[in-house]
Amino acid sequence: MCVTSTIYATKLHTAIDVANDLPQFAVITPGKVHDMRAIKNEVSFPPKSTVVVDRGYIDYSWLNELNQTGVYFVTKSKANMKFKVVESRPTNRTRGHMCDQVIYLKSAVGSKYKGKLRRISYNCPDTGKRLTFITNRFDLAVQTICDLYKARWKVELFFKTLKQNLKIKKFLGTTANAVKAQILVALISFLLLQILRFSFKTSISIPDLMAVVGTLLLLKQPLKDLIGDLPRVTRHPPGLQLMLF
Repeated sequence: MCVTSTIYATKLHTAIDVANDLPQFAVITPGKVHDMRAIKNEVSFPPKSTVVVDRGYIDYSWLNELNQTGVYFVTKSKANMKFKVVESRPTNRTRGHMCDQVIYLKSAVGSKYKGKLRRISYNCPDTGKRLTFITNRFDLAVQTICDLYKARWKVELFFKTLKQNLKIKKFLGTTANAVKAQILVALISFLLLQILRFSFKTSISIPDLMAVVGTLLLLKQPLKDLIGDLPRVTRHPPGLQLMLF
């Protein structure tokens, strides 16, 4: 995510734990720093974890490093990727699974990745688009790989929450420290709200919880009496479908 003040641009790099909807780290860099440089220099992942990244993060030397350290990854394939198919696995095309292949990269850039990859082609029923993924996970079903990439949408929802609900579209200061401080305050607020949700075992959404806490913060009443499953409210005209992926 990139945010800007009048004279300063800042990027926030993070990863969301799919199971808990929690950010695992926060790396704040100047806007000019490339995403891959920040990830390579500042972030490491534990072995056996599965990292789902957008196509913009494809760096074959970095993917090779993840593979060598026992970290799994799932990402979209680049359109110009050159490869050799060494095995084609059976797929169920009625479910949109067009191919499941074992490949080796052939190009000079691709040679930075040492080893085989799994290439999966999928027709998305929601958008009608064909998506192609590459991964080093050979043990999961095709649909599971597709669902893992679909779960990447959670990071977009997280950034949307920071911008819209925690008000970091506009900044109180214009210096680097002021921008970073406001981002860190927003992250701390998000974590505190999630702690409340988990503590009271409620399914209330973050925006609704913020409205409750912000409105009733000065009342001398236990939060557990105020936080619960609020009645659902239609936020869009009838018949309008909200497409998330």
